[in-house]
Amino acid sequence: MDEIVARAIAKWPNVPAVYGWLSLDRRGNWAIKGERIRNRLVAEFIARNYGHDAQGRWFFQNGPQRVFVQLAYTPLVYRTRPGDALARVRLSARRLADLPAFDRDFRHRFDAAASAARLPDEVRRAIGDSHVDLIGYSQGLLHLNGFEHRTRPVIQSYSAYTPFLAERNRAFLATDRAPAFLVASLETVDGRYPAQDDAPLLARL
Repeated sequence: MDEIVARAIAKWPNVPAVYGWLSLDRRGNWAIKGERIRNRLVAEFIARNYGHDAQGRWFFQNGPQRVFVQLAYTPLVYRTRPGDALARVRLSARRLADLPAFDRDFRHRFDAAASAARLPDEVRRAIGDSHVDLIGYSQGLLHLNGFEHRTRPVIQSYSAYTPFLAERNRAFLATDRAPAFLVASLETVDGRYPAQDDAPLLARL
């Protein structure tokens, strides 16, 4: 942290935080309200005064004020604590020592997830044993409902992010391999508009 920033915090300790103003994309580019910061000195100042609070929320310390950052990708995906690795080894050993109990626990968790994800009975009856695919990225919904999943070439819609990939998905619907049903779960990532994902396929429908 820059010394001038530390002095500002000490002088004005209770300045309200700011949200929804600053963002960081997956390539490490800073942006203010969606407009990329191209001034090298400004970007370097932000980077020097960038950190996170006790809750894991990332912010830029702009003098006495915290400016929380909207992240395209989280900088810390997983953190271990002392003893975590050993605890996981012990848990795995206990499970291996009692496989029937592990199987019961797995089935219990699966049944709970299936109950929460259960689609309406009229939808389940309509699909029956036919092949089905899901537009979106929650393909687990199909498996939890016991459907016959027949996937398009690019399985999850947000991954069809080039014209070539999107066209492959669209063209697949015209083949004899296409599923009889499509379940739509219009969801996306990185703040995109949902209809951007698999757009040619959606237009065909």
